[in-house]
Amino acid sequence: MNLSQNTNLTLKKTKARPKCDLCFKSFSRQSSLKTHITTVHKKIKNYECPYSNCNKRFSTNSNMRRHVRIHEKNNKLHIKKAQLMESAIDELEAIRKHEENNFNQENNEHSKDQQY
Repeated sequence: MNLSQNTNLTLKKTKARPKCDLCFKSFSRQSSLKTHITTVHKKIKNYECPYSNCNKRFSTNSNMRRHVRIHEKNNKLHIKKAQLMESAIDELEAIRKHEENNFNQENNEHSKDQQY
């Protein structure tokens, strides 16, 4: 059967996909190929973690942002822990004051009993 004779078949024009000359991987967009070459083959890491105590670098901004969320999650955990500790300290202080007041009351009552 000749393709030109069959009216039900249509020929789809395909656009050549950008391909890496180093590993021959193909991509849907030219920008994806550019990112691939920069990150995989050249190993360029232009994105640095903004936290001063962290020296990690990343090849893409999205990877760096994902990493920063780890710092943010840790900061939230530290804040929550500090709040719990403060609450526990306040509670212990209230218990201490309560016990001190009860001890003082018992001593006062005991000393009154001894006076009579």
